[in-house]
Amino acid sequence: MKKNTIIPPINLSRILKEADAMGISDELLVIDDLRKFPTVTDPKRLTCLMMGVCKKGVATFAVNGKQYELKENDAWILTEGQVLEDLKVSDDCEGIGFMISYMYLYEILKDVRNISTVFLLARRHPVFALQ
Repeated sequence: MKKNTIIPPINLSRILKEADAMGISDELLVIDDLRKFPTVTDPKRLTCLMMGVCKKGVATFAVNGKQYELKENDAWILTEGQVLEDLKVSDDCEGIGFMISYMYLYEILKDVRNISTVFLLARRHPVFALQ
């Protein structure tokens, strides 16, 4: 990718149209089957928070150029501004995903303290095992 290339956004309204998912306007989207998530091959910059849990199977993707593998009992949190690409989901993959606009997220978390630590950790370690 060229240094000055503009990376197109991936946003809730696009995913709502393409993923056969449940949503509240451009605020909250729930994808109850990760296989329904649209294919992302070219780099896309997130304009929202994306998170979820894998219950079975495997998904692979790159975030900011680094490759990750999501497998059974793994969770992920991707934050605004990160670049997602090369998303592939296995045929047997099961799990649930959420996409949340930052305006909606701020409204939900406005009285929660010290939440920034979670998001800082997620930027460094977007995939983690649930124990």
